[in-house]
Amino acid sequence: AVMLIVGLLPYIGISREHLLAALSSVIPSVLEPLVSRVVEDMSENSSRALISLTAIVAVWSSSRGVYCIQIGLNSIYKVRESRNYFYRRAISMLYTILLIAALLLTLVLQGFGRELAGFFRTKSIPIMKLLVRILDFRELIIFLLLTALFAGVFCVLPNQKQRFRSALPGAALASLGWLIFTFGFSIYARLSGSFSLLYGSLAIIAMGMLWLYVCICILFYGCVFNLWLIRKK
Repeated sequence: AVMLIVGLLPYIGISREHLLAALSSVIPSVLEPLVSRVVEDMSENSSRALISLTAIVAVWSSSRGVYCIQIGLNSIYKVRESRNYFYRRAISMLYTILLIAALLLTLVLQGFGRELAGFFRTKSIPIMKLLVRILDFRELIIFLLLTALFAGVFCVLPNQKQRFRSALPGAALASLGWLIFTFGFSIYARLSGSFSLLYGSLAIIAMGMLWLYVCICILFYGCVFNLWLIRKK
């Protein structure tokens, strides 16, 4: 998915530095060298043929992961799947595309936000100074975007009808947990050298698998929180 986004960067007027800055908020620092290498290689060798092929592979393979999350959410709600397999895979592929579009939207908002913040700094109105501080708080934008994405996951993927507003509490909790764990995991990765001694050059992949596993668990706990609220009501 990152490879596909890198191929689209020249067409939306955003640099790879902006992409790496956006990803640094949602992935631990230990994975940044690997992602940076992929971004640099793709930026130097991107072409239209490669973009089209990468798009097909990225959407299909990534949708399998979304499909498995769908199975997990059904298990949490204890509901049986009544939709056919192809319809479920189509939903998974659609949501994969939405995830990629959301990341691109984040890049656009960050670029536009910097220009807007520069304009507000030229004004001496107090409310303008407050808006500048909000626009400079990048983590808030990432938090709101993750909350919207997770709420969509809770509403669309499981075979359980739920309103978007009802899904927001668990989505916000999962987003907060995601960001806090990513920050803490980055600190742990910098202080601990045991992974490098044990895995060698594969340490980044091992750490990445561990980080992703816990983050998906956090996503499921957000769904459990929504279910608890529904039962309480």
